[in-house]
Amino acid sequence: MDESGESSSIREKCETDLEQLLILYRLLMSNGTDSERVKATFKLAKVYCRYLPGDVLSCVIPILVECLRSDPLTDSQKALQIAAVYCLKCIVSHCDVRLADEIGRSGAIEHMLRLIPVVSDDTFRLILVKCLLVLVSLGDECRVILARIGGLSEVIGMLISIRSDVRLEQYLLEILSALAMLKEVRKELVRAGGLSHLIRATSRGTMASRVRASQVIGLLGVPKSMRRAFAKRGAIPALIKLFHTGDMETKLVAANSLGLISAHTESIRPAGRAGAVDVFAELLAGTEAQGRDIAEDAFCVLAVAEQNAIDIADHMVKLLREGDDETRAVAADVLWDIVIYRHRAPVMLNSGAIPILVQLLRDRGVQPEARERVCALVSRMCYEKRDRDAIADIGAIPLLADIVDHDESEDVKECALEGLLCLYEDPDYHDKVSAAIDVTKLRHVEDLLAEIRKSDELMHRSSRWVHRYRWDPDLI
Repeated sequence: MDESGESSSIREKCETDLEQLLILYRLLMSNGTDSERVKATFKLAKVYCRYLPGDVLSCVIPILVECLRSDPLTDSQKALQIAAVYCLKCIVSHCDVRLADEIGRSGAIEHMLRLIPVVSDDTFRLILVKCLLVLVSLGDECRVILARIGGLSEVIGMLISIRSDVRLEQYLLEILSALAMLKEVRKELVRAGGLSHLIRATSRGTMASRVRASQVIGLLGVPKSMRRAFAKRGAIPALIKLFHTGDMETKLVAANSLGLISAHTESIRPAGRAGAVDVFAELLAGTEAQGRDIAEDAFCVLAVAEQNAIDIADHMVKLLREGDDETRAVAADVLWDIVIYRHRAPVMLNSGAIPILVQLLRDRGVQPEARERVCALVSRMCYEKRDRDAIADIGAIPLLADIVDHDESEDVKECALEGLLCLYEDPDYHDKVSAAIDVTKLRHVEDLLAEIRKSDELMHRSSRWVHRYRWDPDLI
């Protein structure tokens, strides 16, 4: 008989002999020899668990939990407890969260946690930890129970003392990430010095667990002191690695936490050197609106550092050249942040952005929103002498004048007027602007320009990330 035929036969037997199977198992567990009890429990786990309905398996749970009440003083007791724990794991694996919660309420978690430091057998310990992992991975109720009875301290203690058992370490890290989804556990995790273990959990275990660990890093990283603590322990490269190995959902979670941890004065430059700029550039070039928001906010922070600004500008120039109009609009916003930071190096000038921006203004096919963002950026660059010279040299004065006279968008016209006024006030370009436009039109934006300068807009905008940077609650 092939495997599918055998499975069908077992399923039919389970459906027709439910009561008989349950009675037989109870009799064996009450009156059978140790060997018979172990054999029956393993058979229940390996053969019948996947076919029996939940209400039948629910009747088996108290019998299995009863096997765990005492310490394993003999080999036969240990063998029975191994079988019982393995069976509980199989029940949870093949059924739904309801049975996991029922096992949690049965006292099984307390017994398993008590047995872990008692048993000397590495295989038994591994099975106990794996069963706890399956339970806490399915829902909050089991996590709450394990946390309430000291599960976190036990897990951290084992992680500290573990030497070479790779699988055991992986299971423990996965339990840690599951427990840390609870607010009370996160507080205890910080007090217990578990941040380094949490960071390791982003690179070990299932992807679901690694994403949980990344989420928790973001949740804990809201206070500035915690961002610094995570950065010192290597969270930034760990999150970047997770970003590059996961799917889009994973990338969003990892990038969201990375942006938050990077938003600290001591982390901005190291984040750039570790490759954070490439991470956010990938998101900005993608189609996920949420990813673009995360990237734009992160760039607003990272651009404070000059080398980061140079790297960001290079990416944005590529997007201006190759992206669609929506992408170009976002890229122009990012470049705006770079312009206002007044770096010593001529970042915009060296990036090659100016010719592309002016060409986009000449292209009447560019969508209105992108056109407005590009025009606003060009006009903002006119505040700085070195950028103003480059803009004028490439022939932008008559272009801006034409926009004022003929563009359909009032917002675009106002941006062009702002740039022309900056050029008009420069003695080098006063006459050229006067020849290109009726200068009386510039009075419309004189008050705006004066207000910008009076309020020290550059300083205000360079620190706006403190208020603007947001933690995205949809990812937690």
